[in-house]
Amino acid sequence: MALITISRGTFSGGRAVAEKLAQLIGYPCMSRETIIRDAAELFKIPENQLSAAMIEVPTFWRQDVAKCTSNLNFVRAALLHSLKGKNLVYHGYGGHLLLKGVSRLLRVKIIACMEYRIAAAMNECDIDRKCAVAHINASDKSRAKWAKLVLGVEWGDPTLFDAVFNLDHISIDGTVQTISSMTQLAEFTPDEAALQSLEDLLVSSRVWAAITLNKATQSAKIQSEATNGCVTISGNVGSLKMMEAVIDVTTDVEGVDEVINQISIGSNWAW
Repeated sequence: MALITISRGTFSGGRAVAEKLAQLIGYPCMSRETIIRDAAELFKIPENQLSAAMIEVPTFWRQDVAKCTSNLNFVRAALLHSLKGKNLVYHGYGGHLLLKGVSRLLRVKIIACMEYRIAAAMNECDIDRKCAVAHINASDKSRAKWAKLVLGVEWGDPTLFDAVFNLDHISIDGTVQTISSMTQLAEFTPDEAALQSLEDLLVSSRVWAAITLNKATQSAKIQSEATNGCVTISGNVGSLKMMEAVIDVTTDVEGVDEVINQISIGSNWAW
């Protein structure tokens, strides 16, 4: 079993690498678009709402960032659900960040020079060079701002990845062969602890989604952390009744065996 995320900048060749890799090693291949559709169906949320959370840069207003993060968490929960017990190649920006905390995940980034990307954009979109350059520059700027504002990371930080492949220096086939070989390394072969970390994140995501979707608890500002079926709920709620509702909702979530309540009641503002 191996879990592989491929980060692909606009017209950098990442999609082709992911699809060829999946075909070579016989893994399912999922894209950002696919997982958004799955999340929309799983949680009964408009697909365009989730898609916007992964594309559009929210304003600096805290409420808009929080709303974007909330929708992003639904996408994360759907991705974790798809990963459970499976081999998978996922391509699309943000996959390695959505799965932060999953150990032995192989995180790959595909890059290419501007000329490579311009040619790809002109060919795929049937646009002229000027439009291609404008589109790529706007996309790069938007993604960098999105990553910083929503996830608090620098988009181009190489430390977020285990391997970076430059398609100017290595072919798509060569890249695919190399990544395939890396999946055989012990460092990227999930062991029992890695599988448990994935299960813990899945349970935590289920709890968060259940609380967020329940009308009685959706205004609660809480965090959930799961460890071997034991879920710790922390944060702040407005009343004892809401706290009890949060605990009840959490207890009913699949995979939850025990709930530790660390919720505070009342305002957490400092005056």
